[in-house]
Amino acid sequence: MGTRYTDEHKHYAYPDEKYDLEHSSWATFIYEDKHCVAYRDKKLNKTTVFANPDPWKSWSFKSSVLMQDGCFYFVADPGYLSHLLDERLMSQADLEKVRSLKEDDNPVIVVYRMKNP
Repeated sequence: MGTRYTDEHKHYAYPDEKYDLEHSSWATFIYEDKHCVAYRDKKLNKTTVFANPDPWKSWSFKSSVLMQDGCFYFVADPGYLSHLLDERLMSQADLEKVRSLKEDDNPVIVVYRMKNP
């Protein structure tokens, strides 16, 4: 079986999705085997790029179900939450909810709230 084009040309960025909001723009792409997000604050005219080198966390930049008021909403299986969440950023109440889930429970909605939407 042959090599994928993207494996042989890692120096190119491969766009995935783009979101254009009132105060910001987001683009997801793959570059050098990293899943990346470029965030542009339209008011400040400043762009920041986040790169995720962990291939197991590639989901973190996948399509959101909804983007609204500086929040991204994702649907996730409870068994996968350990890969999605940073417990240091969560309230005690939310931690207790997550810890009570079983791996085979119904999917849950994960909300990422941006500090500066």
